[in-house]
Amino acid sequence: MFYKIIYIYNYSTLSIFEFLAHGVIKYKKYMHPEIENLINMALADGEVTERERAIILRKAESLGIDKDEVEIILDGKIALMKKEQISSRY
Repeated sequence: MFYKIIYIYNYSTLSIFEFLAHGVIKYKKYMHPEIENLINMALADGEVTERERAIILRKAESLGIDKDEVEIILDGKIALMKKEQISSRY
C-alpha cells in the first residue's frame, strides 16, 4: 500500500486530494524515494506539466507502484500547493 493511515481528524473543509495528500490523514509514507523526488522536482516551479506527469507515472509503473495512487497523491499535492499560495496572499 502506498500509505498507511494512522488516524483521521477534522477533514470537513478539505477536498479529497488535500485529504489524501496532507493535513487530514496523518500517514506514514511508503512512497518510493525516486517517485517522491520526481514529484518534488515537478512541483518546484509551482506547476506540473503533462510531460512531468507522464514521466512520474511511467517511473511508478516501472517500479510496480499503482499509477492511480501516484496520481491521487500528485493531484493532492498540487491542490495543497495552490491552496497555500492563495492563503499566503491574504
